[in-house]
Amino acid sequence: MKWAGYFKEWNGPSPEERPVAYIIQCIDTNLSTNCLCDDGLHLEAITLGASLLGIHSCIIKSFNPTEISTVLNIPQRYTPLYVLALGYPAETVELTDTDGSDNADIKYYRTPESVHIVPKRPLKELIIR
Repeated sequence: MKWAGYFKEWNGPSPEERPVAYIIQCIDTNLSTNCLCDDGLHLEAITLGASLLGIHSCIIKSFNPTEISTVLNIPQRYTPLYVLALGYPAETVELTDTDGSDNADIKYYRTPESVHIVPKRPLKELIIR
């Protein structure tokens, strides 16, 4: 897996900061090659449920599916789609709205106080009226 691509100088969490569990979400290609939107619905349900228990999560798409399948001995009919990391936060994360422009910067960053800032498009930009 690759951690936080925008943090070029960071090699990922230290051993004591790493997630305590990972879920590999796969599609069974014997049933279908397209899960439509079910993958997102599953991840949303798990992350919301975990959040209610005080467990934080991170949906990871930057990983090598072949390597994950080999290391975990996942049968070939299952294709890994996402890795869901679960654990307890080692840092403070704040979501902020972007400035609303078409070229708004969406890159996350850390403040000098080590707060992880994650810019998101404001709700008014996501709803077409």
